[in-house]
Amino acid sequence: MKSVIKYTLDKCHKCMKCIQACPSHALSMKDNRIVINTGECINCGKCIKACVNQGLTAISSSLDHLKDYDYTICLVPSSLVAHADVKHSVASLFAALKKLGFDEAISLSYVEAGLYQKERENKGNLMISSFCPLVNNLIKKKFPALVESLLPYDYPSEIMAKEVRKKYKDVKLGIFNLCECEAKLELAKYPHNNMEYEVDHAISIVDIFSKISSNLMETNEDVDFDINGLLLTCPRAIKRNDDILLENSYDTVTNVLDMAEFGLLDDFKLLRLYPCFSGCLGGSLVWGNGYVAKRNLMRLKDYNHEVKIDIPLDELLNKRVEDKTGEKSFKEKLEHFNLVNNIFEKLPGYDCTACGLGGCRIMAEEIAKGNRKIEDCKILVKENKQ
Repeated sequence: MKSVIKYTLDKCHKCMKCIQACPSHALSMKDNRIVINTGECINCGKCIKACVNQGLTAISSSLDHLKDYDYTICLVPSSLVAHADVKHSVASLFAALKKLGFDEAISLSYVEAGLYQKERENKGNLMISSFCPLVNNLIKKKFPALVESLLPYDYPSEIMAKEVRKKYKDVKLGIFNLCECEAKLELAKYPHNNMEYEVDHAISIVDIFSKISSNLMETNEDVDFDINGLLLTCPRAIKRNDDILLENSYDTVTNVLDMAEFGLLDDFKLLRLYPCFSGCLGGSLVWGNGYVAKRNLMRLKDYNHEVKIDIPLDELLNKRVEDKTGEKSFKEKLEHFNLVNNIFEKLPGYDCTACGLGGCRIMAEEIAKGNRKIEDCKILVKENKQ
């Protein structure tokens, strides 16, 4: 996991709003500039929304990289397809993508629908759908007891990329994934050098949407997609099941995970969680808004032509190895916890962020790690002078 967020010093007004907004306390102020702790960042994008001066931005690849390959494929997420209101608008969208320079555009709706079917087959203990990298990052950082409950399936973009590479194995192939949120920008080799992925480049939808719009055209070309995959982009559009809990928005998702960690949701068999409001339809990198998209999605709902793909179960599994280097033993964790508590009791507890960190608890953590000194607390320094 790497942070996709970039800091721009010349646009920063030192207002500290990004530090206060960061739920994982990955941001701090040091030497009059924002420092991003890439090991703690979960790529939620809350800091970007909080910064009205555009001092923080999410980095994605561009269409300029199309020229680096002999054949290029665009993976189209269902959240973008669902913004079309009728079937011929979907065809127009795919034609526009080809006009931008892609040799082929493939809908991810088939894989997304197939994965959901696999998820629903779970009849054992409570499991959590792992389709969203932000949910995965959040669980690993804040709810480690739930890691074992994550379903072992890979991301739809990775599953499709592996299938495509088998088809074009003798070609210098470039696979580009269009991303609807900051978290999905990490699911590619570039621009963040995540070489473990099959997808080559991650592109922000909002960065190229104006080019897509200007290239929309009427076309007679037929486009296949799975309507069930499109419906999965919006939790309110998914058919309800007593064994499945569907929730959206970051705060609600964290509350659900908090309850799940304490075993309060064991009556359910599956948690499908969408940190973005209105689900993936409301992703911050999607042009437009989730309300209109949901209306359009309902118009496409009656399009019932489903294209089935048969991918072996082994190829649906996530084979990436998690880096567990530096993991502390239980005894070490307990000693660190006690040390942090002792330091925290000496701090004023105002959470004023004057020290450049997200609060006194974070300050205590940094002092315990040796990154800060208790004298860095401006409130204590002022009180001692008085």
